[in-house]
Amino acid sequence: MEMLKKVAEKALAEYDIKVNELEFLAEETNVHFKIRTSDDEKFALKIFQEESSDINDNRAEVFFLSHLKDIETPYVLMNKAGEGVTIVRSELTEKPKRVTVYSWMEGEDIDGKETPEVFQELGRLTATLHSKTAAIKMPEDINPKRWDKVFYYPDEEAVYHEEHYQDLLAEDTVEIMDTIIPILNERLSDLYNGQEPQLIHADLNPWNVKIHKDGLRVLDFEEAMYGFPVHDLAITFFYYRNDKNFNFDEVKAAVIKGYNEIYPEMTFDDDVLEMLMIARRVNFLNYCLYIDDADKEYVTRCTEIIKEYLANLK
Repeated sequence: MEMLKKVAEKALAEYDIKVNELEFLAEETNVHFKIRTSDDEKFALKIFQEESSDINDNRAEVFFLSHLKDIETPYVLMNKAGEGVTIVRSELTEKPKRVTVYSWMEGEDIDGKETPEVFQELGRLTATLHSKTAAIKMPEDINPKRWDKVFYYPDEEAVYHEEHYQDLLAEDTVEIMDTIIPILNERLSDLYNGQEPQLIHADLNPWNVKIHKDGLRVLDFEEAMYGFPVHDLAITFFYYRNDKNFNFDEVKAAVIKGYNEIYPEMTFDDDVLEMLMIARRVNFLNYCLYIDDADKEYVTRCTEIIKEYLANLK
């Protein structure tokens, strides 16, 4: 953390703010710091990890946020060169680090605070985001990811085949994954045939949406991709689909009800939603193995869910 704090300090020298305090917050997918300035302003600083994104992803996020000025989202603080992403090259790290500074967003995660009203408001918020991005044309030099295959990150590999993960896998995990992935890849690719994709958030999970003064705010746009509204809803639903603390049908109905208040003509195919949730699970299972954040119980449970989906296809 001391090394990464020095990286953050080096990056902040490129901004026109006077930092009074730099506080480490968390190391999750990326590394987060909280900034307090001498004027008592607050900002969030993020150091991107190489395995989570690349410069193209970061530039897509900056572009996305620049088109959401009238929605409760963070704005990106530009550095002295007028850029939203600061590259830090130094002897501190083997590779250059990418850093972005955002306005601070007050609020609490919706995780653990979900109600039918919150889900309905989340649907309205999602539809509003989609309405803002439906007509946006990306600059030619920015190419967001597309969810047209299970492993859609650049250089993402199927690590579940590797020998040192086998002790964590259920007896039939490899077979089930090898069976489902080609099926999902074909269906994911088909979604893009004949449809014009748009910029979407692509990670509307319960920790990326905050409650503040009875309203919802959304942050963490680094997963932004070219996709379709159904992608965003499926990713949200993924976190509740197999959670016994929620009635999934009620969650889905509340979110879609809110969505249709903004976009009344939009419909969502249940088969496509289920397929996308399984694709998310397959991807996430492989990712959790890769970052050493999976145990055998979790892998077995995921394998059973995927196996059940396969059985229902026959």
